[in-house]
Order: sequence, then structure tokens, then C-alpha cells
Amino acid sequence: MTKNIIKFGLWALIISGSFALSSCGAKIEGCTDPTAENYNPDADLEDASCITQRQKFLGLYSAGDACNLPPAPQGYFMEVRKSNWNLDDILLFNLSDRFFNPVVATVNRTSFTIERQDPDANGTYIQGTGSIAGNEITIQYELRYGSNALKVCIINMVK
Repeated sequence: MTKNIIKFGLWALIISGSFALSSCGAKIEGCTDPTAENYNPDADLEDASCITQRQKFLGLYSAGDACNLPPAPQGYFMEVRKSNWNLDDILLFNLSDRFFNPVVATVNRTSFTIERQDPDANGTYIQGTGSIAGNEITIQYELRYGSNALKVCIINMVK
């Protein structure tokens, strides 16, 4: 009977020790934000490596327009910055070499939308869409000057 108690005790120690060892496994570091581009579902320790969907757009770009109505500006720079108001928004500075104030765009993965707006409050409205592939952004937009003709343009930007 004593042998059985000792055997049972040894088995209990072995089983409880294996549970303790399995729960002490190494933590996996990575991005734990499920909305980030590089989310790692296996990670259980945040390592500050998360890339938000708007980060890939940020930077200084050389740009040029192609429009259905002249004049179309050529050879200018645009800057894309993050917005402090909304985590999904970016600010497009010097869009089309026309606007003094930034144009706001809302990012959705690799594309963005420019809702109808008048950034300089002078009656010039813009709206459009854009997308990124690698280090290049393409923006298709419409400009309307009050009730004047609609100008349709495409901007190609390279970082």
C-alpha cells in the first residue's frame, strides 16, 4: 500500500511539473494591435513595432499632375503628414501646388478618400481618391471653382 501511495505521489509531481513548465514558455514579442498592418496574432508581448495603416503614406514626395483643363502644375513637392484629430486621417500639404492649407484624407488600408472640402475657404472645392503601391501614391481628384467648370486631374507622387 505504501508503494502505491509513493507511485501516486510521483505521478502527481510529474503531471503538475509538466503543467508548470508548459505555462512558463517564452513570450512571443510582436505587434498586438489587431488593426495594425503587421499584427501578429501569436504575439503576447507588445514590442512597439506596430505599423498603423496611415504610416506608410507619410513623407515628402515629388509630384506632377495631368488634368483635363490647363494649366496643370508640373514638378512640385507634396508632404503627407498624420492628422492629430483622427487616427485614420492624413493631411496632404501643397496638394496640386494649389492649396495653402492641407487637404484631409481618410485612409483605409492602401487607399484613401478625400471628401468634398474647401481647404482654403475660397470657393475651390476638391474631392477624390488615392492609393499607394510601394513608394508611389496616385491621386485622382476633381476641382470645382464655385459654379465654374469641373477640372479632373491625376497626381503621381514618388517618395
